[in-house]
Amino acid sequence: MLGGLRVFLPTAGEFSRCDLQLNEGATINDVIAKVGLADDRPFFIMFDGKKIQEEDYGTPLKEGDEVIMFPPVKGG
Repeated sequence: MLGGLRVFLPTAGEFSRCDLQLNEGATINDVIAKVGLADDRPFFIMFDGKKIQEEDYGTPLKEGDEVIMFPPVKGG
């Protein structure tokens, strides 16, 4: 988790990273629920190096998958 989303990391997470124990068949939606990310908080997700859309949050995870969550970035 990057930027302002770090506050949602479990206390065992360090350097914007943590390992989560999830049930078999867990999805990205389960990761979002496990870390308690607020429904009204905007964020993007990279799944194994690719930006995904909300309709893909039901994708089943397997051991070693990487899910990165980060807030929108503004620039100019």
